[in-house]
Amino acid sequence: VMAMLALSWGSGQAAAQDRSLEYAVKATYIYKLVPFVAWPGNTFASPASRFDICIIGDPDFAILVTNAVAGQSVSTHAIAVRRVTTLTEESTCQILFAGGGDAAVTKAALVAVRRKPVLNVTDAAPSGGRGIVNFVLLDDHVRFEIDLDQAVRNGIAISSKLLSLAVAVEPAPAGTQP
Repeated sequence: VMAMLALSWGSGQAAAQDRSLEYAVKATYIYKLVPFVAWPGNTFASPASRFDICIIGDPDFAILVTNAVAGQSVSTHAIAVRRVTTLTEESTCQILFAGGGDAAVTKAALVAVRRKPVLNVTDAAPSGGRGIVNFVLLDDHVRFEIDLDQAVRNGIAISSKLLSLAVAVEPAPAGTQP
């Protein structure tokens, strides 16, 4: 399934190294989630359209994600990582990562992509809201929770394989999961 699902590090390492490794794992996860998510057929204007990953928050995290996806594509769509400071309803992202920043900015970004075919991912920041995928740290492992209700409302489907790897799944209303 996913070769790298949880990674731990020693408690003797410096906090800065722990944080760097944690962010590197999260950056890799963002790309590794893609094969387990189905976007609607009308998500892209053309086969040549980019697959956009938008990052709100730490600019260093955007660099990590850019490095993690270098040379990768989703079907015929080249992946582009964009660091953005705000999102509007007109923004085009297939994945939004909102984390490590201002709770109000995270909340506004999640509102901007509500009911749009966007996989929104958050970083264990419940004050700003939770995404469809929410990263959490458990026993020094980066793990994730999934909110199927949000996924259904955004018109995307999450693979049962990915659901089985989540530490928690918020179910969708009966009869709504594709």
